[in-house]
Amino acid sequence: MIERAIKIQVIKVWEYLEKKQLSPIKVPVIIPNEKTLKTFDLLKKIYVRTQRLDLKIWISGSWAVMGAYKSFIKDTTDIDITLKTPRDENYLSQILFSFGLKCEGPSKFGAVTFTDGDGIEIDFNSIQDDKTHFHNINLDDDFGELNGFRYRIVPRQELIKVYKHFLLEEQRPTFPDLVKIKALIQSKHI
Repeated sequence: MIERAIKIQVIKVWEYLEKKQLSPIKVPVIIPNEKTLKTFDLLKKIYVRTQRLDLKIWISGSWAVMGAYKSFIKDTTDIDITLKTPRDENYLSQILFSFGLKCEGPSKFGAVTFTDGDGIEIDFNSIQDDKTHFHNINLDDDFGELNGFRYRIVPRQELIKVYKHFLLEEQRPTFPDLVKIKALIQSKHI
């Protein structure tokens, strides 16, 4: 309980410093490594195929943040996808199988996990799943863009809520989530 109270105060101080433009936290812009670029290529292929087959998907997680910010801010080898219904999950599974990806089963958050056998992981679930952080959110058409590739992302405000939840409730490092929140806030002005 004390740790949560301290985190709340840290967030309040950070938000105050952000408003005054005095925050020491900077959003990095990086040159992505080869594995990140390979993951991004897979994300693009999955996204293009789902759109061609009329399956609407929303990218979430780090790829949503980077798309909103329009820059690579970290290296990552996982792709998080949010869907509307369990039926959409089944459809996406079939598409991922067609790429030769392997289903690894559910994650602790109820997400279905696929891998490529070389370290890339794709996690997805629908907003109807009560284990997801995006349970019953409103999925509007917010878009991100990275290296000239435009894709649908979970709405920025929903992403900010989830990262604030991570800061307070999850045992995760604080700094990366603060960077993601800052990137999402700044992306509204890009």
